[in-house]
Amino acid sequence: MRLTEAGEKLRDRAFHIVKLADETRSMLTTGPDAGRVVAAAIPTVAPYLLPKVLAALAEACPESEGEVIEETTERAKLTCSSPPCPL
Repeated sequence: MRLTEAGEKLRDRAFHIVKLADETRSMLTTGPDAGRVVAAAIPTVAPYLLPKVLAALAEACPESEGEVIEETTERAKLTCSSPPCPL
């Protein structure tokens, strides 16, 4: 069996995504920032998006500590308008 060109691109992208997930898990469990995650969202989407994301994080990295920040869109734009962006 041989992958098509599109299949090869998809395979390469999938490997890259898995590598990023592994690196993220490592970042959350080792090093100076280990165990702390801050999630920010605007109030419109926070109740819909964050419960799923935080539940997945808690399952994948139960030793991590989380904080949720709700910001308005305008406030988030101001916060990220000058580097470094803390979000």
